[in-house]
Amino acid sequence: MPAAPSSGRAGVEAVLDSVGASTWASSLESLAAFGHLVAYGSASGPPAAVEVETLYAKSLKVSAYWLRTPHPAALQRRAREALGSALAGGQLRVKLGLVVGLEEAAQAHQRLESRATVGKVVLRVP
Repeated sequence: MPAAPSSGRAGVEAVLDSVGASTWASSLESLAAFGHLVAYGSASGPPAAVEVETLYAKSLKVSAYWLRTPHPAALQRRAREALGSALAGGQLRVKLGLVVGLEEAAQAHQRLESRATVGKVVLRVP
């Protein structure tokens, strides 16, 4: 991974940030030179506006992604196939944080809303 030219420190190539305001500055800071920050949510509020001048030192990229943007059918198919392959091959693992019966759906939803869960929440349907 390339080091940031000004600090000599390495960073990460990409950050996927769904939190927004409270993580935005640290997400940008953690990027290596030529890194890419993708915003896809703002759970803690919208992030600050991007000042282009702050991106130059490490040649950073910032973009956004929204699942509701219409995707071409071929792209959706390729993405599903890649996801299925990664899951089947063990390259992608899903963390199950809470598995409950359908009768506990209201409690599971409350835990999600209060951010008391880590990983995926699964409802077992009889």
